Amino acid sequence: MKHKNRVQNLEKDLALSAKGSGNMLKIAILSISTLIISFVSVSGVFPALSEDLGVTQMQSELMMTIPALAVIIFIFVSNVVAPKIGMKKTVILGMLTTAVGGVFPAFVQSFIPILVSRFFLGAGVGLVNTWAVRYITLLFDEKESASLMGFRSSAEILGQMVVAALSGFLFRFGWHVSFLAYGIAFVNVILIVIFVPDVELPKSKNDEKGKVKLPAVVYLLAIFGTLIVITAAGISFRFPAMATEIRGSEYNPNTMMALWPLLSIIAAITYGKLSLLLGKKLLYLALGILATSAFFTGFSNGNYPLLVIGLFLHGVVPAWFFPFIFMTVSKMTTGKEQSVAFSYIVVGIKSGVFLIPFVVSLIETVFQTNELTAPYPVLGGLLILAAIFIATVGTKMVRKAYLD
Repeated sequence: MKHKNRVQNLEKDLALSAKGSGNMLKIAILSISTLIISFVSVSGVFPALSEDLGVTQMQSELMMTIPALAVIIFIFVSNVVAPKIGMKKTVILGMLTTAVGGVFPAFVQSFIPILVSRFFLGAGVGLVNTWAVRYITLLFDEKESASLMGFRSSAEILGQMVVAALSGFLFRFGWHVSFLAYGIAFVNVILIVIFVPDVELPKSKNDEKGKVKLPAVVYLLAIFGTLIVITAAGISFRFPAMATEIRGSEYNPNTMMALWPLLSIIAAITYGKLSLLLGKKLLYLALGILATSAFFTGFSNGNYPLLVIGLFLHGVVPAWFFPFIFMTVSKMTTGKEQSVAFSYIVVGIKSGVFLIPFVVSLIETVFQTNELTAPYPVLGGLLILAAIFIATVGTKMVRKAYLD
């Protein structure tokens, strides 16, 4: 009951409903999310870049992955910066850093400056990541927030697709020019400056005491999010290699890789209505679909249609699962606690990307196999065990969080 009272007593001047906010406010807030996963959008540029600059495979991979490291670091930095300069200025600073870090490689021709600029790209994303979610929970009522959380997931995927498409078009003029695709971040800055308000962060009693006390379930959800990413992203990462293994070295898997995000966007758009209709059942539905996707992928040896079904199914899950997590956490935390809780969830998600090669390699070592599909039945089984754990221990932890 204490928590329920805290939620009901959030500063009323922050409770702006969609009716009074206007569509441009929604578009501007959703624009914050469009570049959150875009650091992987220009991955097709790096083979040509590496050949031109004469860098090693390890250096090339470092340029691709270092933004993710910067994201994790600057998610926590943003929690220190935002209370001092405000949410809006933090988001603008992050978006400008993303823009500059993104386009800078278009003007240099050496490894170190490009590596540094890629780090700045990730730093900018880290500064805005938490607030892309927090703005929604602060400015909209619960029903509208649920809907916008789904659209936010769509914005991430759409942003990745747009940057990838624009980068691919610009690539014909040289790999340098491809990086100009990140210039769309400047458009986002304009939208944020004009339409997004500078919201004062609400405080909880624990903020006044100078401490942050998070419900234990937040840490559980962060770990759970890591498992979801390892499974879902792991399927898409390995799909080209698995598809080529089935169809031959001349096969081009790019068409399927370009199409599967469309299903993810559709799933994200439906999240708001489904969450209101199904409640926590949507969580178990998402986990069931991802486990099915993992099993289809794992047992697709020589069966290309089964592999494709596995690829498309996995795209549904993040669009339902992560908005559900953020909405659940937003109901049991307030003030600085909520910002820190969101940060832990996002770090869990980003860490999953880092852990993919290590986890699949560990599974292959344990089972003494080199089959590309071998890790996925194991991951599917882990998801089923995780769902059982969430349904029992996790449910008790959520109830306790609401009563605290």
